[in-house]
Amino acid sequence: MKLGRSRSAEYGAVKIEPLPEPKDERPAIEDASQAITLWLLADAALQDEQGQPILFQPTAKSVGLPTHFVFDPSKSFLRSRRYAPFNAYRQRRELERAVLSMGSVLHFTCQDEGPAVDVKTLQRLQTQGIGLYRQAGLGRVWINPPILTAENPRNYFSKISSRLRKKPKALQAPEEDLIYRYLAKRTQQFSESNWIEIQIKKWVDELVTLYQSARSLSYTPIGVCPGPTPTQWGQVMDIAKTASTVDELTSKLFEAHGVCKADDPQWTKRIYIEKKSDIDDFRKWLRDDKIRNETRQDLLPQIIARFARLAIDVAREQSTGKEA
Repeated sequence: MKLGRSRSAEYGAVKIEPLPEPKDERPAIEDASQAITLWLLADAALQDEQGQPILFQPTAKSVGLPTHFVFDPSKSFLRSRRYAPFNAYRQRRELERAVLSMGSVLHFTCQDEGPAVDVKTLQRLQTQGIGLYRQAGLGRVWINPPILTAENPRNYFSKISSRLRKKPKALQAPEEDLIYRYLAKRTQQFSESNWIEIQIKKWVDELVTLYQSARSLSYTPIGVCPGPTPTQWGQVMDIAKTASTVDELTSKLFEAHGVCKADDPQWTKRIYIEKKSDIDDFRKWLRDDKIRNETRQDLLPQIIARFARLAIDVAREQSTGKEA
């Protein structure tokens, strides 16, 4: 599914899946009570019998409690605010809301030895909320939360902080996480590309030395390539790009029908490598010293293709008489 503009240009791709019902952190109410404490988990818009907002002296009726309960300011904590939410559909602000702020505490006590509030009523208030705009998320409350039952909630916070101080387990991305697999693959490709560039740089530096050796041994004049030409390296590059295995690569390069023929005067031009007397021409150098001795055989076609591309430039400089 796609959302928004420029969907034809592959923008706005989304994945939609149902989420499980969030777990309610508030335990079910099991006992009736004659002292009710409401902890606001969201702003609450209360109003009196005339429909006016209540900000300083909430009544029992405004929160859904029986009228013989009265508000106790000594055990309460109130904060309020006013705001007008913006309606994006109508492109204007709605009516101003006067609300008690989230985090406020409302405490009510029973007067004249009246009956306690039954469990059903308390559970309904906790489930459905209080006040106006509940459809917008306002009015969520926690009735008689454990954190407010004691005079000093420090011990409660100490238990929570001790759990938070525990070192969390390292997160592991799931197997089906496409983003994780994509990033892991890109990281591996970057590492391999880095390694290939380092290896190729060594080969190119050595190739320049081989051309100088071949020019000295064969008395090749300046301006004439003393080894494989740019065209021949181009053929090597084309084969390496299409080869899927190392066997296919070596077959197309060094067999009788291959590019690096045993009787080719350019590939068999004499060279000298110190401590490698058995490597006496370009063909043996590429086959025996580089391809067969390469430790990363899985990356060999990529290495050869990239190296051959740079070897074209080296051979072209030899043909034009420029210093490599």
